Amino acid sequence: MSRTKNNTTFAAYRVFETLAFLMKQPANVAEITKHLEGLKTIGERNYSKALIYKYLSTLKFAGIELKRHKCRYEIGKLPFKIDLSKEDVTALSVLKEILKVTPEKEIAENINKFFYQLNMHFDFDKNPYGEEKETCKNKLELTKKQVQEVKHYEKLQEEDLRFKITYKNILNETVTEICEIIEVYTEQNSVYLKTYNTQHGCFLILNVDQIEDIEKTPQKNTHRYFSSTTVFKLKGKLAKRYTLRNEEHSMGMDKEGCLLIASKKEPKEDLFLRLMRYGSSCEVMSPKQDRETMHNLVKTTLANYQS
Repeated sequence: MSRTKNNTTFAAYRVFETLAFLMKQPANVAEITKHLEGLKTIGERNYSKALIYKYLSTLKFAGIELKRHKCRYEIGKLPFKIDLSKEDVTALSVLKEILKVTPEKEIAENINKFFYQLNMHFDFDKNPYGEEKETCKNKLELTKKQVQEVKHYEKLQEEDLRFKITYKNILNETVTEICEIIEVYTEQNSVYLKTYNTQHGCFLILNVDQIEDIEKTPQKNTHRYFSSTTVFKLKGKLAKRYTLRNEEHSMGMDKEGCLLIASKKEPKEDLFLRLMRYGSSCEVMSPKQDRETMHNLVKTTLANYQS
């Protein structure tokens, strides 16, 4: 009698394991069999196709909708539902539309797995907020434009050439530099290029909106990035409480109690804008070109307050 109970218990476990497996992803009979054979907690069993079909039939009998597509089974709808608010549905609908155009394939794949499970509890195609969904679609044109820009600059990057890039710098001056494209990425509704300025030996982050012109050169990329070091000093309370960043190292205190810091890998324009926030508590020491750039940036800022 106990053996019969034990077999029944194991059979129930196998049905639940089949359900749990299908809730993660669609699968065919062979994949379900392999999954069950790999479990040591549900007893040993020889799994035939007929037995797997029996487990699937049990799930259907329990009210679980199973769909078959190209020999693979997937869960359609579960008997228990999730109540989502109008705001929830709208937000999730936006996310679904963004996934169709995002260049981040790994992120899209992971979120689609989430939607695969969510769709078992909620039918987005029959939700009562269709108008909001359409409104959300219309707001995604900027994202589609971003994707096109990313693809464009990724193609340029694949050419493995140096480029003559004309852009507006932080002083709002139009400058032209010879750069190698290291990376193309999106952040906060903008597309950025991480580049290496081969003329000045520094990293440069450019919002593509800053770029006025980009032209190929016959020079191949070297992929050798030796960034010049910017040395700055911090004064007063800031010198005592400052936390070093990964790309920085301390050069110690001077006689006046100021902290000397060397920054090597941080993109120059990002560094200058950050140091500007420290006001009179910060001074760029070297190299001369960086000191002059910081001086001009301060002058330009002060000019905004001259009447």
